[in-house]
This record gives sequence, structure tokens and C-alpha cells, in this order.
Amino acid sequence: MISKLPDKKTLEKDYLEKKEIYNSILYDFAKIMKKDLENLNIHFSQKYRAKSFDSYYKKYIKKYKEVKNKENIEINDILGFRIICFFLEDIKTVEDTIITKYSVVEEERKGDKQSFKEFGYSSIHFLIKLPVDLLIKYGIENQMVCEIQIRTILQDAWAEVEHELVYKADDTILNDNIKRKMAALNATLTLSDITFQEIRDMQKFLNTESQNRRDVFLKKLENNTDFQLKTSEILNKTKINNEINIDKNIDKNIDKNKVLSKEDREKNKTKIDKLLVEALNEHNLKNFKNSIALYCEIIRLEPKQFVRIIVLIHRGMAYFIESDYEHAINDFTTVLDEEPNNLKAMYYRGMIYGIKKDYEKALIDFNYMIEKDPFNYKGWYGLAKIHNQMGDIVSAIQNAEKALKMVPEDEEIKKFIKMLNEKIQY
Repeated sequence: MISKLPDKKTLEKDYLEKKEIYNSILYDFAKIMKKDLENLNIHFSQKYRAKSFDSYYKKYIKKYKEVKNKENIEINDILGFRIICFFLEDIKTVEDTIITKYSVVEEERKGDKQSFKEFGYSSIHFLIKLPVDLLIKYGIENQMVCEIQIRTILQDAWAEVEHELVYKADDTILNDNIKRKMAALNATLTLSDITFQEIRDMQKFLNTESQNRRDVFLKKLENNTDFQLKTSEILNKTKINNEINIDKNIDKNIDKNKVLSKEDREKNKTKIDKLLVEALNEHNLKNFKNSIALYCEIIRLEPKQFVRIIVLIHRGMAYFIESDYEHAINDFTTVLDEEPNNLKAMYYRGMIYGIKKDYEKALIDFNYMIEKDPFNYKGWYGLAKIHNQMGDIVSAIQNAEKALKMVPEDEEIKKFIKMLNEKIQY
């Protein structure tokens, strides 16, 4: 005996009345989720939707045919939420947050069970219980779930296009040629995701190493708080120059008018790339004499402008750590001759002028920094340091406080201001 069939018009009327509430719930849930994800320090975007009635009705009929209890048909993916990340590593971060903060009813990893011959997209799907207080706000007494999908940008692009080309298509049109093209495209996108992640990992590593080099340099700057150039350091500087056989006129000796052949340029580029890796590695290992010698060799090979600037700044940092202040200043000055608004080189040079008690030049550099970028806290902090050494504690405090307003979390500046205030009290 055929049971009473569902009335489509009645179902549609009932569903459309609820859909408005569903959309409001999703809107509020998106704000909650956004707040959770913003704390993760990742790039992401969100999409959400309540199923259209046509989509809901198709699933309803399918369930209706399958279940015995026709009076209580549950459809779990009425509310859909998607989180789209830049990188594969971000997916794991989002996944952990969802598992920690929400009650997960079901978890599915799309694509994990496909063979290498099949095409499809990877995606993580969670079915979570919506927060009770959110449901109460809209007068819903029964528990509701929401499907959350987590994907990269490329996975999302694939899923959207595949849905249009495959899911909505008649199976008969998917001949072997089309399937091969779809599989190849999916493989390309998957490989691209992996490659993006590898580039990201390498970038993080290089940034960490770069920060370590700056930290060593800045630590020496901070350790010279008395801004005194010791006699032992002057002698040490001479010893260093002799040990690595530095040509003081290396940059002047380069023939700017010399035109290299394409073949020579390619050879030089390959050699420069290799030397730069070696130089940075020696720098990271704190073998500063070796790194300086390698930086000098790179300069001799006449690298492109942006590489030359990087090398000069790093060589200047290495010179400074080895207490060769004159060569350090020369390198930072060369950078500023070629890039007058390179504020990093300006800051480094200003600090070294301060160590040498050449306060007038130091003040010129830091004031120039502030003129070019009033929001560059290092310019204000540099001024504070110099005024302190000149005995002008009031000006030092004023400039340090301006710096702190821009970076209120900076513990170093806080300690400096505390030290200045204690000086005034005495």
C-alpha cells in the first residue's frame, strides 16, 4: 500500500518561512566563527547558505524513499558553512579550532578514499551542533546542526567548477577523454596547493633566519648603551680587515661602463645565487668574517640592484658586529646613495653614528627618518637614544613615549622609559 505522498506546495511554504530564520542564524554564526578564526592569525574567507527549496526538496524525496519513519525526515546539510584558506597548513589550524570549540557530530574527509585513477576534490566536512544560545535567540527548541567545509582557495575553485561540469551533468556525457582532462586538472591543482605550501614553508624559514641576523645586529647595538668606541674594538677592526683581506675600494673599482655578454650575465647570476646562499648561511652561523668575504665577492660580480642592496645591508651588519664601524657606515651610506629612502639603512647608520658619539650626524639621520615616515617608531626611538646620551633626558622621554604609542607592546622601549624616569628622580 502506498503511503500518503508529501505535498510539494505545503513543504515549500513551510520551508521558505523557516529559511528566513536559517539565514539569520547563519549570519550570526558567521560573526562568531569570524571572531574565532581571526585569533588564529591566518588569511581566510567565509561563505554560507541555507539550501534552496529545490535542492532541499530533492534531498527530502530521496530520504523519504529510504526511511521507514516518514513523519520525521532529517536533512543535516540545510545550513552550509564554508571556510576557505590560503594554505594547506591553515586547514589543520582551522580544523583543530572547530574540534576544540564546537560539538562535532560527524567528520568526513572528501577525496581520501579515491584511487589515483579517480578525480574529485579534497575537502574536510564537519557536522557540528550549533550553539544553544544562538538557537534560543530565534525560538528554536530542537538541536540544529550545520555542515562546515574547510578548503584551500584552489580546492574551492575546483569544487565549484566540478559541481557545474560533473555533478549537474548527465553521466553519459562524461566520456573517457573528459574524465582524463578532469583528472589531470585536479592533479595540477593538488600539486599547486602542495607547491604553495612548500614555498610558504621556505619563506617562513628564510624570514626566521633573516630575523635572527637582525636580532644579533640589534643586540650589539643595544649592548653599546654607553655609545663608546673602545680602543680594543678599533684594534680588532684592523685585525679583521687584515684577516679577510678587504679591498677598501672594492665598490669604486667596479667598471660601471663594462657591458657583459648574455652568457657572462647568466654565469654571474648562477654564481651570485650560490654565493648569496653561502654568505647568508655563514652569517646565520655567526661566521661573520667568512660572510663578509663572500659578500665582497658578490659585489665584485655586479649583481642586480635589489640584490646589491641586500648584500650591502647584510655586509654592513656583519662589519658592525665585527666592530668595523667605518666599513659598516660606508656600506649603509652606499645604500642610501642608491636608495635615499631606505629607512632600514638610515636607522642602522644613525645608531652607529651614536656609538661613535657623532651625535650631529645621528640626529640628522633619525630626523630624516621621521620626516619621511612620522609613523616609523624606530626613528623616534633612535632620537630618544641619542638625546639620552647627550644628557637631554626630557627630550629622550618625549621621543621614547612617541615611539611607544606606535608599538605599545614593545617591552624594550618600556624598560628604556622606566630607566629614563629613574634618572630624573635621582
